[in-house]
Amino acid sequence: MNEPKLYPYNQQQPQPTAPMSVNGGNRNALNMPVRPDGQRDWSYGLYGCFGDVRTSPNHGTWKSTWGSKPIPLSLYLTRWSCQDDCKYTCMHSITAKAISSGRPVQQYYGKWPFWRYAGMQEPASVVFSVFNLWAHWKGFKTVKRRLPNDHPMKKLYLVWAVLSMNAWIWSAVFHTRDLPITEKLDYFSAALAILSALYYTFIRLFHLYRLPSGGKLTNSRAPSLASSLAPKPLLAIVFLLTYMGHITYLTSGPRFDYSYNTIFNLVLGLLHNLLWTLYSLPSISVLRSYESRVI
Repeated sequence: MNEPKLYPYNQQQPQPTAPMSVNGGNRNALNMPVRPDGQRDWSYGLYGCFGDVRTSPNHGTWKSTWGSKPIPLSLYLTRWSCQDDCKYTCMHSITAKAISSGRPVQQYYGKWPFWRYAGMQEPASVVFSVFNLWAHWKGFKTVKRRLPNDHPMKKLYLVWAVLSMNAWIWSAVFHTRDLPITEKLDYFSAALAILSALYYTFIRLFHLYRLPSGGKLTNSRAPSLASSLAPKPLLAIVFLLTYMGHITYLTSGPRFDYSYNTIFNLVLGLLHNLLWTLYSLPSISVLRSYESRVI
């Protein structure tokens, strides 16, 4: 079996100190000696578990060294494979022994060893994602109900709300099951939501919207910039190319660049907050060039 070993991300791959069987011979894999530095060579545990896994003709059952039992429905629906369950079980076995012996808890695959619930790897994060989804759904309905249809920013607000709801849906999915595809969908949808928020912020603060027929959005006597600057397809193209370049870079490299992804979203978020902070300071801001605004 070509399944990778599971060991703490900040340590080198442990070297075996005794022969190991991957065909079910090592049934006491989780009770093996600890290495001199205190970290268990627990690749034994994984391969002992993997070697004892037998998939039955019935896709709803599995066998392991801990006995035969049906796969719980929650694990079946969240696509936990026998190998995934081996990793999870070995991880918590090693973590429990580390705690009992006073050794520090390690991260595995870059994450702390959380307890799953109903098949969810990070249940608290799933709950928070669902709450954020609900808040954006409420905001979507409020904007749709209260803003008139000829409002020049209404469509942008609604599109941003939909993109944000999409991001929180994938956030909930990712925290339910951390897989390569769910990770990318979570990160990419989050970047799209942040970019769209920055896009509509530029449109709103620099008055790049198209005025409704026979009306205006300010009470100022100064002429609106919207008539000369809107629409701005070039701005949309710039944001679209930025997003496409971001996705291309992250998917074309030999590995996913987590540092770059974090910096990219952080810079966009800070710029977004900076623009709205300037907008809230009329005495020093060039963004409040009008006496008052309807929106």
